Amino acid sequence: ERWHFGRNYATIITQVSYIMMDNLIKDLTSSEIAPRLAALEKTATKLPNKNWLRDVSSDLKMKLMSSTINAVKDSNPKVVGTALNCVGLLIRNHKEDFSPLINMSFEILLGKLGD
Repeated sequence: ERWHFGRNYATIITQVSYIMMDNLIKDLTSSEIAPRLAALEKTATKLPNKNWLRDVSSDLKMKLMSSTINAVKDSNPKVVGTALNCVGLLIRNHKEDFSPLINMSFEILLGKLGD
């Protein structure tokens, strides 16, 4: 029975993590500044933990990272600054996950910083 309980518990934790990540991504792509900024700040606090993205599906990782990178193009300086911090954390702490998006990131960053 312990094994059965543990397996169900792990499934519940995984489902809760998926829902939380999905909500975070929705906020990152919000048209309103407040939820977008709050989601970026939350992401910035989680990214130093190198295990944070370990159990996240590849699809959700890509959505999280591309939403964070796209936030660099925002018109609000606080959103841009927080997004740049997140991109730096992604590069430092999540290289394996981040590498597929590296070209997209630099195109966006060069476009933003080149203006």
